[in-house]
Amino acid sequence: MKGNEIGKLSKYKVAYPEYDGKTNECYYLFQDSKKKKGLMNTKGELLLECKYADIGSITGGKCEVWLTTKMQEEVDLKKLTPLKWEK
Repeated sequence: MKGNEIGKLSKYKVAYPEYDGKTNECYYLFQDSKKKKGLMNTKGELLLECKYADIGSITGGKCEVWLTTKMQEEVDLKKLTPLKWEK
């Protein structure tokens, strides 16, 4: 496969696009071998570390995240500062 990788998605077990129906923005959800999930934008910037039990659908630039199956909170993706990718 040839091309430029955005972010560091190749090291994750699963990665797929998630579209925001209200803003038409695209994000990439990814999952590691321990089934923890993370999120990056189309610029390759890491928005949510790969530590969440689940990340809900994105609507209006916001989504629900679960650190555990019982701890839920809403995240405004537009207000997040991109994180550094782990090596």
